[in-house]
Amino acid sequence: LTHLERICLRELQNHGHRQEIRRLRMQLADFEARHSNLVAGTADAIAQIQEGIVASANPAFAVLTGFDTQTELDGQPLMDLIAEPDRPRVKSHLRQLQKGKSAEDSLDLQLLHRDGAHRQVTAYVTKEEQSADSPIQILIRSEAGVSPEAAGPSDSRTQLFEALHAMNGK
Repeated sequence: LTHLERICLRELQNHGHRQEIRRLRMQLADFEARHSNLVAGTADAIAQIQEGIVASANPAFAVLTGFDTQTELDGQPLMDLIAEPDRPRVKSHLRQLQKGKSAEDSLDLQLLHRDGAHRQVTAYVTKEEQSADSPIQILIRSEAGVSPEAAGPSDSRTQLFEALHAMNGK
């Protein structure tokens, strides 16, 4: 092949790669929008924890902890939301999870409501990736902590749980 033909082939490949990247970015944006809507609309309480701090939470998590909005939770230390007797066990569990050694995916604990009341819940704790700075996700099923009136259809909870596991698998 001549030099000009090799340049044309290279540019065609680059063009194809750019189109594929655009397509994948659009798919990612669509997935992220659907995921955000699903998380925000579920009765299950969900929070993302980064370095021990609540990075984001959905409205159900805010209700469970007594906050008016989920944005009020942003920046709150996770341990401030957990009853004092459970804190050492939760800290230990989270450390093991960070090291990739935690065998249990659920944790029974008492959350502190903003009014001082304790609420017994079962939290499903997962780490999205196996890098040191990846967030920890906490899922509290609505049956464990939110009133039955606030619970949505079981199909949406199943879809949410499957979506969270799919995210963890990427």
